[in-house]
Amino acid sequence: MAKSKWTRNQKIAICAIIVSAFIAVLGLIWVVYQHYDSKGDSKSLEVRVYQLEERLKSIRSFRMKEGIKKSLTTKERAEYEWLVTEYEDLKQQAEKLKIKFKISVDAQVSHANALTHLAKYREAKSTYRTILAGYPDNTDAMAGLGIVLLELAEYKEAEQILRGVLDKDEEMLGPNDPEVAEDLNNLAALFRKAGRFGEAEPMIRRAIKITEETLGPDHPNVANGLSNLASLFRETGRYDEAGQMYQRTLKILVKSYGPDHHKVAANLSNLGGLLREMGCYDEAEPMLRKALKIDEETFGLDHPIITVCLNNLALLLHETRRYDEAEPMMRQALKITQEAFGTDHSHVAACLNNLALLLHETERYDEAEPIYLQTLKIVEKSFGPNHPKVAICLNNLAGVLWRTGRFDEAEQLYRRALKIVEKSYGPEHPLTKNLRKKLNE
Repeated sequence: MAKSKWTRNQKIAICAIIVSAFIAVLGLIWVVYQHYDSKGDSKSLEVRVYQLEERLKSIRSFRMKEGIKKSLTTKERAEYEWLVTEYEDLKQQAEKLKIKFKISVDAQVSHANALTHLAKYREAKSTYRTILAGYPDNTDAMAGLGIVLLELAEYKEAEQILRGVLDKDEEMLGPNDPEVAEDLNNLAALFRKAGRFGEAEPMIRRAIKITEETLGPDHPNVANGLSNLASLFRETGRYDEAGQMYQRTLKILVKSYGPDHHKVAANLSNLGGLLREMGCYDEAEPMLRKALKIDEETFGLDHPIITVCLNNLALLLHETRRYDEAEPMMRQALKITQEAFGTDHSHVAACLNNLALLLHETERYDEAEPIYLQTLKIVEKSFGPNHPKVAICLNNLAGVLWRTGRFDEAEQLYRRALKIVEKSYGPEHPLTKNLRKKLNE
């Protein structure tokens, strides 16, 4: 038998070459597979981005609607939460695939609007700023940022931006366009929050006039302006004028939507709240109960929308010393709000504050104090340490400390609250004067 021409070392070398070639072919196959798989992922991403953009179209500009939806329906909240989650997920996938996340500026603004409606103000603020860095003249993003800054009590910059939106819209659309009316309402809301009521009133009146002339005197948007004017009258103690405006608003809303609509209930709640503040409890109570009934029948017994009416009615019961009726109503509102928004949401803080005030007044200081502290923590996290709402929390907590003999601690909180409201509202605001009075006692 003939011996092989190949030596052992030569055979090993040939085997190594064959194995290397085989591995190289497998590697090439893997690269090709990855290429086509990546293309498939990219295509899938493009489809999802398109679908997201289509759904984001449902969120309209803040220049064309009533502002932030403080009471979202279950469907709206679920939709906004999905949109925000999907947006971030697609963005991360694009980064992973090392491709550019391409989405229209309108969709970017709608994403920021969704964050705003969900009360994620700091995230929304950052998102609006990112948009404006690339599109500095986008008035929808400008309006959104102005409204978020208003919620965060950054009034100086908010005013600058909202005035800019108004100027641009007047130039582009004319002084009597319905969008100009919305701009005026947004700017007036800022002045109201800052205690500049004399500047707010003519803007609201002009917005109402524009809306009446362009849409008709019985249009629901007119009711929105009338409600804003009524709230201003209420805030400035002009109760008779406020009542007239709320009544006119109610008439338009009933005509537009029928007597059992949620917007009618919201107006009844406002009117009932006004009557409560005037001490007209016998007139206010049936109105507030009717508003609550409408919302309960419309949305159910555990929907967060009903908490507005629950809290308003509970405050009336509190003020009329029916504490045993008021407390369970406040706790119900708190439970619903926590289940809907989580335990550290700003809406929860409002419910906690109402409950703490009741416990405070009934001299249950040991129960009231930790609730005040929890409220303060949530508000600071939601709005920052220098927001006027923080000052209100500090004032309430200081009241408990004062009642329990911790005068030095109470004084420190009063001084911090005073510093905040002086910066936000100025020295002549009623809250500023009240805090200064407490420190001088």
